[in-house]
Amino acid sequence: MDDLQYLEPEQGIGRLDWRMRRKAQAQEEKRRTTVKLREERRVQRLREKKKMQQQERKIRQRHKESVQLARLVAKELELQRRTEEGELMRMEDRAARQLVKQEARSRKLKQVAMKKGELNEQMGAIMAGRLKREREREEARNKEMYPVRKLPLPFVHIADRSEGCSTKSVVVTPLLKVDANLFHAFSLGKQFLPPGRHSVMQGVCPGGYTAYFRHDVDVHVWKNAMTLFVHGTTGMLYRYMFEENEVHGRTYVSFRWTRCQDVTPPVLHRVSQLQKGEEFLRVDKSYDDTLSAEKPEPLLLFIQYPKVCQHTHQSLDDD
Repeated sequence: MDDLQYLEPEQGIGRLDWRMRRKAQAQEEKRRTTVKLREERRVQRLREKKKMQQQERKIRQRHKESVQLARLVAKELELQRRTEEGELMRMEDRAARQLVKQEARSRKLKQVAMKKGELNEQMGAIMAGRLKREREREEARNKEMYPVRKLPLPFVHIADRSEGCSTKSVVVTPLLKVDANLFHAFSLGKQFLPPGRHSVMQGVCPGGYTAYFRHDVDVHVWKNAMTLFVHGTTGMLYRYMFEENEVHGRTYVSFRWTRCQDVTPPVLHRVSQLQKGEEFLRVDKSYDDTLSAEKPEPLLLFIQYPKVCQHTHQSLDDD
């Protein structure tokens, strides 16, 4: 009966009383509400399902992107690792090749140095032989031209510059200090060989140096001494300075110094500061010299014999 009423509502409602109509309206309203509620729930479920699907798609997309990013990072790291390994291998190869080249070059340089050393030794031996032969010829020529036997005096041989003085410092004489006691010990009253003023000056020069001096003068000033060269036949040029006296059977050589036109020459000023001789040898009795406040300096006298060109050292320290 309900089905008939549902199919033909107006006919059923017209035959029923108002209560039945009210009930039918309530049922219809309830049915519509239920249908509407079901439809809303269905729409809500569809929305939620769609939203969940969208969220799942987003999650899958994010996961996919993260996986792709991880793969890209891993790929990039692998590429970087391979690049670094390749660069390291290339560096090792270059270092190995460079080491091989350096070893080969070192061996070659060592061989060249050995050959150069051998050549230098040979050249040194040849030059030493030449210098030795030249010195022997020079000595023979000197012995022939200037025989030592003509002068009956002992001699002292001074090494030439070529025999080991090439590495010494060349210094002017005013900057060098002379050890007079040591020089007197081995050269007093002796002739110098080889002949020449250079042997004398090098003998006076302290060890480790080579004296630089002028060869055209006879007076050489040192830091603490003076060197005078007097020719055996022309010594009268120095008669105003040196005198020979005999006292108590002994012969002494003394010197005096004078002023020239009220100006004392530098050489005579240095001579005035030399060590004072014995008091009884003073020539001018009216002259009393006072000792200088400075340290006295020794005077070295060398006499050159022209025929044999030898130099003999005589001391004027205490005379």
